[in-house]
Amino acid sequence: MDLVAIVTQEEYVDIYRLSGQRAFALKPKDETVKVTGLCWKFNGRFLAVAWDDGTVDIVSSETGKVVQHTAITGKGFEYDQAVPPITCLGFAVNFSDVDIVKGRTETSGQPTNVNLNDSLPVYTDGWDKKKNGVSLDDFLERHLNVKALDIKPDLPDQIALLDVETLLPKLPIISLPPMVMGLHLPPGDSTPEVFTTQPSIDAVFHSPHSKDHNAVDTLVVCQKDGVITPMLYDSLQLGKFDLSRQWGLEICKPILHTFHPYTCSHNILLEVSDKAKNIHQTALAPLSFGFVSTAGLNAHVVATKTAQLQNLLRYIRQCLRCISVHWAQAQDLPSRFMRNINQTLEDNNEGTLIQNLYHVAVTGNCPPSIKEWLVDILTESGHKRWDHAVVQGYTKIIELTHENLLPALDRCSIVASRLRGLAKYNESDAIFNVPSRAFTEIMENTRCQRLIAHHLLTYAADEKRGFIGFSKWLRREIDIQAADPESASAEETAEQDIGASYTDILRYVSEGMTNSKLIPFLKPPVRPTDSPTYEDVRKALSFHSEGALYNDAVVSLWAQFLDLEAQSNRIFIQITSFQLTSTTMNYGLILEEDEIPDAQDSRMVYENLKDSNQMTTYIALVPRSSPHQLRLHRLIHAPLFNSASSLHSASAVTFTFPTESSIQDVKFADDVFLLLILHSNEASYLIRITYRATLPQGPPYASRTVASLPNGKANDSSARPVVDLQELNSLTPYVRHTFTKEEGFTPISLDVNGRKDRRVLVVLGKDSKRYRVYDLDFEGVEYGEGETTVDVEMG
Repeated sequence: MDLVAIVTQEEYVDIYRLSGQRAFALKPKDETVKVTGLCWKFNGRFLAVAWDDGTVDIVSSETGKVVQHTAITGKGFEYDQAVPPITCLGFAVNFSDVDIVKGRTETSGQPTNVNLNDSLPVYTDGWDKKKNGVSLDDFLERHLNVKALDIKPDLPDQIALLDVETLLPKLPIISLPPMVMGLHLPPGDSTPEVFTTQPSIDAVFHSPHSKDHNAVDTLVVCQKDGVITPMLYDSLQLGKFDLSRQWGLEICKPILHTFHPYTCSHNILLEVSDKAKNIHQTALAPLSFGFVSTAGLNAHVVATKTAQLQNLLRYIRQCLRCISVHWAQAQDLPSRFMRNINQTLEDNNEGTLIQNLYHVAVTGNCPPSIKEWLVDILTESGHKRWDHAVVQGYTKIIELTHENLLPALDRCSIVASRLRGLAKYNESDAIFNVPSRAFTEIMENTRCQRLIAHHLLTYAADEKRGFIGFSKWLRREIDIQAADPESASAEETAEQDIGASYTDILRYVSEGMTNSKLIPFLKPPVRPTDSPTYEDVRKALSFHSEGALYNDAVVSLWAQFLDLEAQSNRIFIQITSFQLTSTTMNYGLILEEDEIPDAQDSRMVYENLKDSNQMTTYIALVPRSSPHQLRLHRLIHAPLFNSASSLHSASAVTFTFPTESSIQDVKFADDVFLLLILHSNEASYLIRITYRATLPQGPPYASRTVASLPNGKANDSSARPVVDLQELNSLTPYVRHTFTKEEGFTPISLDVNGRKDRRVLVVLGKDSKRYRVYDLDFEGVEYGEGETTVDVEMG
């Protein structure tokens, strides 16, 4: 599924198929918010949408629903101040054991010609190398083919990765509850619609990449004030890095994020300025997750299970809200009927409705006030509404408790048990230093909630059965009282068997109608309670069944859940604080002096340098003061790029195009080619440059500290090598497409994305109403044109 995301003037995010057909849309929360950034996940499963109120929505490309809503706050802003907008964001994946992936990709993909007449080799050493071709893209696919990748862990690791939860049925959907006025409950999930469809739930709980034991998914969110917020699995915030405060700079604005799976460092391109210091610079700052490589297999397990526990809490909260809403709705209509007649009975000094109904059921004698209420006020239609509301309410409560709440609690217990095992095993290790007793408390809490939920099921089933009998009896009484007492129909109706026990009817009238056993279970707590033990809950439930006095907060599912949430949040803080200690962002390299780019792009490449596992980062910049120039930087650094000593060499080159021309946009197409849009008076051109051959590896970088933030200076740009392309004739070999004025399409922006064997180039027109799509892999020839072009006008 190939999709294009655009933002309309009304701040709607419209998602189109490449053919121009709209797939779905994301509406803004209100008219005041605006979109500040879009970013597709590397495998196309999700789209991150950043809003100017500091929130991020993660949208599933398969369902079009928001699966995660996250609020990113700035650096201590006041209540009446605007939240700093998000300027850039990026998804990433980092391999914990890079050598396994390198070994799989480097020994595959080589074509072999086999002559069947030749004898087979005697030795078996190279047999395992003759596998189907696998590239790095295969490890980033939307649906991982684990069998084809053939990177199963060793037996001890396989045992450690055994997960009982994979054998359990999938969690079912939770339909949105109806609106009930005046119901005060703890806040619900910010995106409750995520649990309304099975594909959305699967995207949250059963993502195939959560099973990739050798990778950790991250989302990096950058705000205009220089605050960087990394998150694991799109939801678990590790903390914040305030670059402006760290380096004492007025403005440190992130504008671009780059990653590569072979390194645990992400590169953030920055605009740095300070009026007091007269600084205007472009810099690169690496964000390094040290725990990804040091924790190994545990990094994936801890990150996925922690994020899963967080999502399970969202699911349980939505379950409880739906149960509470359905219970309130089941009680609302009957309470209104009873409130009216009770007021009449009180005015006439005739007792209560409960007393009168009990009297009618036992003696068969109906007082005039009750007869008038049954015949003239309640009537047959009112009874039908009463019956439907209560039966539907009890049915929904039973379904939600049995099918949603209990399975979610079971999964919480399994996840906590898994994390407790890791905590015990690594008790004296810095890899996972959360005490095991913290997870024991979570397991104790879920045990208590399961006990309460089972009692809730029992009482709900009993009361439903009692109400059904009461409803049949009440309907018969309405018919009896509405008929002529002397008629044969009244006598026949009175003799009909309603199919219910009078014992159940009387029990429901005296207890279920106004004093339901379910009330304490669903009552939100007035104030936080201490964590009760399982024995405390068991005793309270025993007192509850006997009608004795007890602390009803102990048996409240809401109280137990809020306690579970508080316990889990403390654990999340402990886990993320450990991961944050091994996450660094304290080094920045100045690339350009007195220059702010109009267009920029960056790409990290594994060039397989001789006897080295070093990474290479390329940065392409178009300076605002010289839009006809392209400045290309090459940095060779360690996989863990966290200090000046990690930078091994740096070089740069300047491409000069005709002076009257201007570069509209620039993008790295892949690990070999660079694309840019060059605009001149005659036409616009799509230019392709082979960038890796342009910049040879420079000598060891000697001026690491000289060009470091915050007080450094970039190397003199005038001393860099220059590639002169000022003559149009010299441009001809690089032109891949020409946009003539006669076409009426002037390109201003481009983007390159796609999947393996399906890379596409999207070019946006100057009017921001049309875009063109080019298939870069058409018939195996890169950068195909003609019939591979799709011209789309957005409605």
